[in-house]
Amino acid sequence: MVLTLLSVSAKAHAASPVPLPPQRALRALLGATAVIHTAEALAAGGTAHRRGLPVRGWMLQTLTVGFPSLLALRRVPAQPAA
Repeated sequence: MVLTLLSVSAKAHAASPVPLPPQRALRALLGATAVIHTAEALAAGGTAHRRGLPVRGWMLQTLTVGFPSLLALRRVPAQPAA
């Protein structure tokens, strides 16, 4: 959320009490973060599907949180086949 604000708002970027990279660099970082989280969400969906877990929930959680969600998914036991 903060990265989004700093990358799109010149006012917020200028008001920062600490030196920041240029907004162009922050926008690139924001884009890279979105791509990485999307790839992680797709991986979580595949893992959840193979383990018989709710795919949509794991994908949304991982898209939002990132790799900590993948680590949590690895610790969840697979559901028995119905």
